[in-house]
Amino acid sequence: SKATVSVLNWRSRPAAAPLAAPSPGRSLGHTAASPPSAQPRAATLRARRPAPPPPHAMTGKGKQRINCLTFNQDCTCLAVGTDTGYTIYTTEPPRKCYEKEIEGGMRIVSMLFRTSLLAVVGAGIPHSPRQLQLFNTHDDQNICDISFQDTVLNVKLNKKRLVVILEKCLHVFDLQKMAPLQIIDTEANPKGIADLSMVEDNSVIAYPKAVVQGCGDVMVVDAMRENKNVHVIRAHKSSLSALALSSDGTKLATSSVKGTIIRVFAISPQGKTDAPMIYSFRRGSSPANVYGLAFNEKGTHLVATSNKQTIHVWKTDSVVITGSQSDAPGGLTDTIRNLAQADRAWSTFTSPSPNTNNVVSISKGGKVCVATMDGHLFQYALQPGECKRQGEFVLDP
Repeated sequence: SKATVSVLNWRSRPAAAPLAAPSPGRSLGHTAASPPSAQPRAATLRARRPAPPPPHAMTGKGKQRINCLTFNQDCTCLAVGTDTGYTIYTTEPPRKCYEKEIEGGMRIVSMLFRTSLLAVVGAGIPHSPRQLQLFNTHDDQNICDISFQDTVLNVKLNKKRLVVILEKCLHVFDLQKMAPLQIIDTEANPKGIADLSMVEDNSVIAYPKAVVQGCGDVMVVDAMRENKNVHVIRAHKSSLSALALSSDGTKLATSSVKGTIIRVFAISPQGKTDAPMIYSFRRGSSPANVYGLAFNEKGTHLVATSNKQTIHVWKTDSVVITGSQSDAPGGLTDTIRNLAQADRAWSTFTSPSPNTNNVVSISKGGKVCVATMDGHLFQYALQPGECKRQGEFVLDP
């Protein structure tokens, strides 16, 4: 499944110099194109006070259908894709800072940290779900098109790599040169489950790879060097529902379709093939559909959200479980051992939008951010016991 790359307005940019953000005084939705420049501009996306919506705009609490919600890599921004386009919000403080109307709507919107580079995938005619576009919000320009033979299910970015997840393969690109590097064949992955760590020196990709059919095995590969630092982790007896890498790529969190136990594995940056389980956390005793997992930037806390009303936070820097691969799936003995080892949550809180799909992340400022598909952004203080709600923001995409 090869990809066709069409470079439109691309200029090679070092990782330390992200694409420029909208400058003061410009209309965010209709930014004039900047003149070509041989030197990249280092700038970040800054929040602007949004103009009032027109009288006919559908705003608030699901009146305009939301297709996707994605926090950026450090939880400083939230991207919202809708059936009419997409909107970018800052999280601290919550504020709309960019919006663009797109005919047919967007099904994937992914940011590169707090820069003006977006990776977007359309929801249908005229923008095919098999085509990924890299868009510069500063120049209001589409700078690169990449066409695939199958639907794009997920997109992951860091400063040096772009990973595009299809159902049966991953495409890895050099983001600075926009050059294809490798295609990784996978098992059927209809949910597009995968993650990419943020630190370039230890950039790894994690994705489901069932060694035994129906099992929740995970493959971890080096994103910078092909076929290097490969880990095969037997995480669960059942297939995976979610996974997440810590920012530095040294921890991997997983959950299965049962959703009762969350496991964390240690990923060695030295090329060792073993990846021991270091934590086994109990989410609950009844099955649940785990929507997502996320570490904070330092990898010291892990948050999980599901279709149950409770959101869980665990500490991942305290006393660890000394275990090995034998602590993962097995027979009755393993089940008893896991139950005995499972640590209950360090903190919990109740979702104000039960039975509503949501995404979760932890900000640099120590807030747990929960964005819901019914159009809300909730923020909670990261603290032991019960996280206290600190704010609620209505998303008006």
